Amino acid sequence: MTVTEDSPELAPGIDEFGPGIDPERLAVCLSVLDELDDIEVDHPDAIAVRRATAGIYRTVKQRRRQERRA
Repeated sequence: MTVTEDSPELAPGIDEFGPGIDPERLAVCLSVLDELDDIEVDHPDAIAVRRATAGIYRTVKQRRRQERRA
C-alpha cells in the first residue's frame, strides 16, 4: 500500500471531522497491519489484530445504521 498526498480540495478538513490521529501513530498502525502478511493466520498477534479490527468494523456499522434510522 502506498500513501499519496491528497489535494486540499479532495481531502476533508479538520473542521469537518475534528482532529485526527497523530501522523506518526497512524504510520505505526499501518505498518503493523502491513506486517500481518508475514505471520501465520493462527498466530496470537494476528488473532488479536483481527478481533480489534472486527470490533472497529462492528462499531462503524452500528453507527451508520443508527444515523440512517435517525
